[in-house]
Amino acid sequence: MDYGGKWRDIKQLGLQIASVIILAVVFMGCQSQEPSLSPAATSLKQNLKKIIDNFSLALGKPIADQDKKSINLKLEELFKRANSQEVPGLLDITVLDHKALRLASHPEGTNNVQSFSNYRTVRKALAEGKIVQARLFFQDGFRLYVICVPTLHKHEVKGLIILCFDATAVNNQSGVTEEEFLAIDFNR
Repeated sequence: MDYGGKWRDIKQLGLQIASVIILAVVFMGCQSQEPSLSPAATSLKQNLKKIIDNFSLALGKPIADQDKKSINLKLEELFKRANSQEVPGLLDITVLDHKALRLASHPEGTNNVQSFSNYRTVRKALAEGKIVQARLFFQDGFRLYVICVPTLHKHEVKGLIILCFDATAVNNQSGVTEEEFLAIDFNR
């Protein structure tokens, strides 16, 4: 009997199984996972996700059509609704087209920037088609949180909704730290 041939077959099968196990472990380890959130961060995420979903649903088609009149009407309504739901520190909502040019802002006059193409967070959200949040600092020490929400129409990014928050108000009213806010994955 040729035990050498059978041994080689068993050895080769063992190597194949080990390779599959290693690939599975590597693949599972490479998936980014949101760190476990505190109850306060979980609650804030749920509240903000509702707002994000409402804005995306209401503004998707008007942004795709670049219908500024409809966008402005919906922004006013959505801003009032978001503030009535006690979203902490919501200051401004800005809507951009797919080239990062401003279509509208609410409240009017709060944001006069016309092109946002130089902002890394905006470019990332438009390129990846995923929600991205960031913290911005001003010279006077004021901190702002922004959540950039891509709007899709027929599976294509047509624009972006930027929600701007007073970071201190978010931290104080929700009990969520800056690190926790920045760690939230709004895409899940």
